[in-house]
Amino acid sequence: IKDNYAAPRTETEKVMAGIWQDVLKVQRIGIDDNFFDIGGHSLLAVQITTRIEKKLGKKMQIATLFSYPTIAQLSSYIDKESTKNIKWRSIVPIRPNGSKTPVYIVHGAGLNVLTFNDLAQYVDPDQPVFGLQGIGLDGEDVSVDSIESIAKYYVDEVVKHNPDGPYAIAGYSIGGFIAVEMARQLEAMGKAIKMLAIFDTDADNAREREPWHIIMPKVAKRYLPKFMGGKKSLGKQLVYVFNNKLTAVKGKLGIAKKTESDEYYALLDSVIRRYFKALGNHKLEPVNHTIHLFKADFNDHYNDDEVFLGWKKYTTKEVKRYAVPGNHLTMMVMPHVAELGKALQEALNNH
Repeated sequence: IKDNYAAPRTETEKVMAGIWQDVLKVQRIGIDDNFFDIGGHSLLAVQITTRIEKKLGKKMQIATLFSYPTIAQLSSYIDKESTKNIKWRSIVPIRPNGSKTPVYIVHGAGLNVLTFNDLAQYVDPDQPVFGLQGIGLDGEDVSVDSIESIAKYYVDEVVKHNPDGPYAIAGYSIGGFIAVEMARQLEAMGKAIKMLAIFDTDADNAREREPWHIIMPKVAKRYLPKFMGGKKSLGKQLVYVFNNKLTAVKGKLGIAKKTESDEYYALLDSVIRRYFKALGNHKLEPVNHTIHLFKADFNDHYNDDEVFLGWKKYTTKEVKRYAVPGNHLTMMVMPHVAELGKALQEALNNH
């Protein structure tokens, strides 16, 4: 917390300070303290926005915290904006300023772009970074029936935001498939693609269509030799899968602990299922672009192509691979994200 503590002045700031202190488990938060600097992250942001809606009657997207990361800024925004005027948009300004070609990064499986806040700290100060947040998280019924329709929605927003281009498009995890489709659609519109990047996306998306009794032998075949050789732990992978399934079952049976944010997480789960259903029905076709693959050093995938994760057959050009320390999740957080940011900026500068 900053030494120059500034106390809440307005009623909104007082309510907001109480919410932040309770969620962040900090006794005193000044109205000018930055959410991200005092330990804020995406899961805490969910709790904060949920409580704001409950106590102040204002519904807002989680990503608003990027634009208004202090109590003073967020309170002022809420006081000026009525609920109906708080528009839900996919584009989130993570770092909006700079003279370089902006990069638009598509969300991962969690649909939230707060994940990219750390990444934005490790690119050049002059590099604009925007996130593309999942659609449908505001409760409105939008079309996420196919990867093509999702990509079209994002492309429309990107082109409105930046009509002339050129475009640097990146996607993390499931977002890699959406980013590839966005590049295809932008090219069909006659738009120039500066760079197409993928953050640890496995090109073999057949798993979304296959039952578990078919998938598990593939997983075992992929990891067992490494497990026996002591290089990577099959046990950890199986425990991870088991814990995820157990959590889901607990939720369905009503055993899981209820929280204030349950309604949001129920909506999130519903939208995520629609995204993965769209992915399961998606057929990848080769694109006419170089694919820049930023691959985590620890391979969490069971694709037989451990080097390029299967992407060579989906481009008419080449796959440029950048090794990033960590695994699929930890590559996006410190200390590994610093290396990812450095590699991403080098790729952006050279293409």
